[in-house]
Amino acid sequence: MGTTGITRGGLQYSKKEKAVLSCMGKERNMNSVSPVSGLLDLPDMDKLVDSLAQFILYEEDSQTSLAAMEAAGTLTPFYPEAFSRCLVRKLSKGLQSELQEDSTPFQQDRCLQALAAVSTHPSIMKETVPILLQHLQKVQKGSMEAGVHSVVSVCQSLKQVALQCHQNVQNYWYFHQAVVPCLMGLAVQASMQENTHTMLSKVLLTEEALSAMVLVISTACMYLSPELAAQSVSKVVALFLDGELSFIPGNSFPSTFQPFQDGQCPVQTQKKLVALLMAFVCSLPRNVPIPQQDRLLRDLLALSCSSDCLFTATAAAKCFAGLVNKHPAGPQLDELLRTAMDKLEQGLNEAPHRSQALTLLLWVSLHHSAIFPLLLGQS
Repeated sequence: MGTTGITRGGLQYSKKEKAVLSCMGKERNMNSVSPVSGLLDLPDMDKLVDSLAQFILYEEDSQTSLAAMEAAGTLTPFYPEAFSRCLVRKLSKGLQSELQEDSTPFQQDRCLQALAAVSTHPSIMKETVPILLQHLQKVQKGSMEAGVHSVVSVCQSLKQVALQCHQNVQNYWYFHQAVVPCLMGLAVQASMQENTHTMLSKVLLTEEALSAMVLVISTACMYLSPELAAQSVSKVVALFLDGELSFIPGNSFPSTFQPFQDGQCPVQTQKKLVALLMAFVCSLPRNVPIPQQDRLLRDLLALSCSSDCLFTATAAAKCFAGLVNKHPAGPQLDELLRTAMDKLEQGLNEAPHRSQALTLLLWVSLHHSAIFPLLLGQS
């Protein structure tokens, strides 16, 4: 949307939004809109929201559809009941029908984008977030490519919702508690069910899908207060170090979660989920203490230098470097860096894991540039 706008009654509408509203024949009413709930009669508001829904779902021109979404997002805080009744339900039904019929990703994306756009009021957000998460859990049919696209699209919408609500502590905490355990639970379940070959498990374990979830989890953590972050991080660290599943919804899984243990499948698959741990702990405020930090750092260092999966090794290296960056200066940090240097030297001298060692060196040296000349001096 352009920045040039037309202001009426305290609200600013861009030219595109104005064009959408004018096309609906509602310009006269919209000219008098002000930030006062109830200024429009409910029947008129319902008609307006219904018209916005038509533009969002069926307009061929994508810019016009986007303008309608942004107009809806602007009005939702003042008329949440109307948007819940007339738009959110339509979008939810649209997603459900697309799961049953042959529909294009384009139609699905419209619904997902619109659900995020109207999540500008607490009551609406508490409707849209469960709808988005439920849609993610229903990615079972279609091709692998379509499944990955659906996961990425849902994650993009969830990230937008997080960015819209982060300035309100209660709304942001609700989002964090609803989304982070759900995403981690789905990923953990997928890593334990890899051999069942369900569409959802295969899709969620792709690097593209995991990378999309990383962005959501990171955005859901970076604005937490230290007090709330401390409540959550203890559960996440316990999940990865001890296999503690209590904070994950529906936590009756067929096997244990041991991403840092040696072994074959499904352990190798579970190791990829260290990317989600990285997204969580590296996005927290610097003054949030990390439980079992020394043990976690040792496990991350070992995994970053030993994993045959470059995605896993890179995630572990990023997580290790991020935690080292937050570690207070002193003897403990010096000892940690010496241990890392020993691992790096060993890895650089072993052909099978040289690329992993170089990746770790890159990420650690970004935060502690002194390690690079020290390593060269030892070689």
